[in-house]
Amino acid sequence: MAGAEAVRRTQKRTAAGRAPRASRTDRAEQAPARLSCADALHAMARQCLTAIKRQQAAASRGDADALHEMRVALTRLRTAIRFVAPVIETPAIRQLKREASWLNGKLGAARDLDVALRREQQPKQAGSERVRRWVAERQRRYLQVQRTLRGKRYRRFLDMLAASMDTAKSTNTADTVSGFSTDRLRQWQTTLRRKGRKLNRLGPKQRHKLRIRGKRFRYALEWSLTWATPAQARARKALLADAKTVQETLGKLNDACEHRAVAKLRGLKPLRGMDKLERPKIRKRLLASAAQALKELGRGELT
Repeated sequence: MAGAEAVRRTQKRTAAGRAPRASRTDRAEQAPARLSCADALHAMARQCLTAIKRQQAAASRGDADALHEMRVALTRLRTAIRFVAPVIETPAIRQLKREASWLNGKLGAARDLDVALRREQQPKQAGSERVRRWVAERQRRYLQVQRTLRGKRYRRFLDMLAASMDTAKSTNTADTVSGFSTDRLRQWQTTLRRKGRKLNRLGPKQRHKLRIRGKRFRYALEWSLTWATPAQARARKALLADAKTVQETLGKLNDACEHRAVAKLRGLKPLRGMDKLERPKIRKRLLASAAQALKELGRGELT
């Protein structure tokens, strides 16, 4: 399969060839206001397990969207574990978090190339030798994904994830997730605001860490909508767009840095679409968008 078309064709597969994307209902099922933190984590673990199993076969075949859905599910799970850690943190939950991070990293190497190749939209570039070499690198990484999803450690992770539902559900805590989440979201918002003030002075690694904080805050906001009151939901939805902007703008800058590092390691020429992201004008625009979004996030009121 030649050029970036190898990635784009994964988007056009029929339902018979690719597992369906997780629906919004799958991602965030409705929960009563009196739901405990333990039960909320139990529900998230179940949603993650369902999403991963739904997408694993297609991801093994090289489907970019299926792989992305698996990583989103893992990120939501890891965010949920971190979010409720002050009231629920058992050895089993900590181990689950470590294994989820391991799997996310294994899938991330292939996902990075999917993102890079999708930026090569020009027909003249899509069939170039440069792109063909990157497509070959993508195929190599998807073979690694396939081996990972067929491995014993992955199967143990699924068993651990299933068992964690009972662990979380049986955890003895009186904290309701509705009451706990407001203070926890405010903590994350305050940290994000404080770290964001230094954006223009941050190097690539520190900027990436800030992006991760923005992504966690976004996913925590989305998760909290399932038990929020109407007033709480309005306030949290108002922050979502800015949290997404922080994640996406800083994500593009990080993608460009990572792509350049991989190109150097593998002896490849960087893809032109990724190279463009490092042009001074584009970099300045992305940083300005992120800075404005961080400022708006800091102004937002959480109830």
